[in-house]
Amino acid sequence: FYWNRKLGHLNRELATANEALSYLSVTDNLTGLGNRTFFDREFPKSFQWCQRHQQGFAVAMVDADLFKKINDSRGHEVGDQCLKALTALMREHFRRDTDRLARFGGEEFVIFTSYRSLPEIINRLESYRQAVASYHHKDQEDCIHLTVSIGLAYGLPGPDSSPARFLRLADQALYRAKHNGRNRLETVQANGGQHHTTNH
Repeated sequence: FYWNRKLGHLNRELATANEALSYLSVTDNLTGLGNRTFFDREFPKSFQWCQRHQQGFAVAMVDADLFKKINDSRGHEVGDQCLKALTALMREHFRRDTDRLARFGGEEFVIFTSYRSLPEIINRLESYRQAVASYHHKDQEDCIHLTVSIGLAYGLPGPDSSPARFLRLADQALYRAKHNGRNRLETVQANGGQHHTTNH
């Protein structure tokens, strides 16, 4: 009986350790968001779910504006603190069950989710952009002003749609946001090509 109990306890410990390892393998060390492994696994799954259930799919690429300048002038430690602040704000705005957040690399992030109401998704992204622009990171006595550019691709995934196409369009929309002055949201309909801009 003792050994059965001991074995049961060890099995539970092993299961907990495996869960922790599994979590670490898909989590970005700095921000606690999903990492590229998480993104590569969850992005197609989320897209296919929307395809099957005829739900809208939205993917937003988010990039911290002029971030290299912060790293170069203030150092990587301050840069890391700024990234943590950006992701904390991101979590506040994207907490629905279907919302997925990942660090794509460096100062670039990706948000993807299903949606029923497009204005609601756009409003949340716009609210996040404004929250970042209103936030000032204190570095000693000085304040660092942060902004983000966002590219959103959205639409109802058809049988011929692909997650790669949505991601490519979101990346192109992000490029437009940067090109058009930064601190703005550019959107594109993945199956229509219309786009519009919002900024401060």
